[in-house]
Amino acid sequence: MSPTPVSALPMPTHHSARTRLFARLLPLLLATPVAALADIQEDSFITDLPLVLSASRLSQPQRDTPGTVTVIDRATIQRSGARSVAELLRGVPGFQIGYRTGYFPLVTYHGLSDEAPRRLLVRIDGRSAYSPYLISGTEWHMLSLDLDDIERIEVFRGSNAAAFGSQAFMGVVNIVTRSAAETRGVGVKLAQGNNTIKDRATTIGLAQGPLSVRLSAGVEGDDGLRDLHDRYKRTRADLRAELQIDQANRLEVHAGSVRLRGGLGEPGDLANPIRTLRQTSNFGQLRWLWEPNATDSLSVTYYRQEERGRDAFTVSTALNLTPGQLARLSAQEKQLVGALLGLLGQIDTRVAYSNGVSREDLEIEHVFSASDALRMVWGLGTRSDEIRAPGIFTIDRIRYRNSRAFGSVEWHPSEAWLLNASLMMEKGSYVGTLTSPRIAANYHLSDQHTLRASYGHGYRRPTPFERQADTRLSDIGSGLLLRQLFQPSPDLEAERISTFDLGYRGEFKALDAMLDIRLFEERLANMTRRDENTPGSLQQNLTLPGVGSIPLPPILELLPDTTRPVRFYSDDKARIRGIEIESSWRPHRKLLLGATYTHLNIRSPNVRAERSAPRHSGSLLGSWQMTERWNFTVAHHRVGQMSWFRAGRSILPAYNRTDLRLAHRFDLRDASGEFAIVARNLGRRHADFKGDLITPREWFATVSMSF
Repeated sequence: MSPTPVSALPMPTHHSARTRLFARLLPLLLATPVAALADIQEDSFITDLPLVLSASRLSQPQRDTPGTVTVIDRATIQRSGARSVAELLRGVPGFQIGYRTGYFPLVTYHGLSDEAPRRLLVRIDGRSAYSPYLISGTEWHMLSLDLDDIERIEVFRGSNAAAFGSQAFMGVVNIVTRSAAETRGVGVKLAQGNNTIKDRATTIGLAQGPLSVRLSAGVEGDDGLRDLHDRYKRTRADLRAELQIDQANRLEVHAGSVRLRGGLGEPGDLANPIRTLRQTSNFGQLRWLWEPNATDSLSVTYYRQEERGRDAFTVSTALNLTPGQLARLSAQEKQLVGALLGLLGQIDTRVAYSNGVSREDLEIEHVFSASDALRMVWGLGTRSDEIRAPGIFTIDRIRYRNSRAFGSVEWHPSEAWLLNASLMMEKGSYVGTLTSPRIAANYHLSDQHTLRASYGHGYRRPTPFERQADTRLSDIGSGLLLRQLFQPSPDLEAERISTFDLGYRGEFKALDAMLDIRLFEERLANMTRRDENTPGSLQQNLTLPGVGSIPLPPILELLPDTTRPVRFYSDDKARIRGIEIESSWRPHRKLLLGATYTHLNIRSPNVRAERSAPRHSGSLLGSWQMTERWNFTVAHHRVGQMSWFRAGRSILPAYNRTDLRLAHRFDLRDASGEFAIVARNLGRRHADFKGDLITPREWFATVSMSF
């Protein structure tokens, strides 16, 4: 069995009784009584570590990676009781999870994020799920995956632009799904609970000779967050097929579709009123893999992805001025106001956030061994994005292109030393060619203890939204500009990051335990800053008979919801230093324990950046196989105080969160199944994004059957 990473419980910022308890528990998690060793199974999970791909594109055990990788294995996913991929990342050191709405999770690593995180790459079986067309980087609520189809999730903690490009600016979440050949028969899963939780899913696995096919489909939904109009229903389908042409050649087809209908908006907001959002996402992927032997391979991957969003509405607002406002106007302005009142007794504004996006991506990757001590991977790729959102950009179509060349070399100069060098070169829209290098060295003190050090430099290319957004609200009848939400930022530069890591990984086979420690410094420059005080953007003249051409800013300031637009600037910076600790221990074959701890120190001229991540966070996890059929899992999270960008000026207080799951496996005549009860977010009520958005408690039951 693979080592089970832990969920996250951050530490308090003061020396409370809870802090002292955590400090006492941590050493206990790493030491085993001699009497307990006799009960450990022979198939220790430490001796079956998975090979990961998300560090350097080379298949490696975790002790050989040029950085820190957390693996969330299949057993952990099943025991978690999670309903989405985003929820699984609560257990990874350094990650922050919040919910903007009940169906829109926000996931960031080391903070520095607003309501649209865009510095983290998500890959699914080699396909990038990073879609920065409009605002955010990854729309987690639009993934077509069924959690039961995931084999493991590899999380590379730290910038990995050297291996995967600018989208991996702060890290990589690499999702590996199970082979279709591993799925047989029919599986059904039902979940029902409070807050109208109602999830339904089914999986069908078929095999005929060299062809294997898996089809998963499901419907999920609930009432969202309290006091927010965000009830949703998501329908998804995912297909994976594999054809083993011969011993060396395999063809893989992966396709998926998601349909979302969700509530959105806030009462009284001209630019964001109460309404219903409709989104669709479809993709198709084709991959050919040639593996002539155990060390060499060649793959060609092509995918096409299309997204559609239907979000258009009309807002009507009466133009009423108070006597005090009229008294401040000149005679000429009063004449203009009279004309406006006559022409625009009611202002009707058509808002069109609807959009359509398509992406095509082609990549070739070659892995080979030059000798027993030297392995290499190199590849080429090209990507083309086309965006159609005239209501957001004021132009009909935007094309966004990227081409890339990458390579990584792994060299064993001796039995103890392993050296790695990686390089990514990208050429694309806006900022030309970017080069991201990394060098790393691992020293094996023994087969159980490894020291590692790495230094890397990377970039994040501006997104089309950051560079070209030009969103305006105008009166339908007169064309009068009422409000400009975003203004283009043509001078925006690429963000830069330099990362230095020191680490230790210990695999204590006799104790069936693991300890991983990461010390790091991350220096960010040219960080994108969002400024909401851009002057002079609402200049517009109106010509009336007998009045002539008159500039309108003094008048527009009297109109409802008139504000200055947002513009982006490349003049922010930050330095992040800290330590991340991850450990797991099996004192008995029926008991698994885990703990994590993260300390972050962010320094920046921008005070919002300094408080954008908790200084202390951590977790405790326990999973007890009470009998052959009964399992009980508990995860406790502690998150220190923090504040998301633009989520209100108040800082979110520190909070605790506890999740429980009790499961029972059973057998019927021709089927097997599991019944589970899940309680999530126990403890005091708290907010994880904005102070007035309270995260609800969840209670639900699940029934799974396999035929």
